[in-house]
Amino acid sequence: MEQIKRIEQMEAYLDKGEAQVEQLLQLIEDFATTQEELTQLFDYYGSEQWFEDKEASDNYQLPPELKCGILSEDAIYNLMTEHRALAIRLLELATQMLR
Repeated sequence: MEQIKRIEQMEAYLDKGEAQVEQLLQLIEDFATTQEELTQLFDYYGSEQWFEDKEASDNYQLPPELKCGILSEDAIYNLMTEHRALAIRLLELATQMLR
């Protein structure tokens, strides 16, 4: 009976692992395609253009219906911080996976 339980448990681990690896691979592929866009966004933040756009927003020179979350003080910075933390977490996980 113990043997059957063990085999069933290991089979469940296999099924779950296969599904999660497949999902993660797809997410990584999707995320990889956004890296160039994120690099451009991060370069924009704090640039001369960003400050010009921020000033235009602050002086109500942009259409009121224009979405301008990128001109907030925190939106891009928070994403940059989360992006870096994610990269570190991925490195830690990769290291753990290779041990």
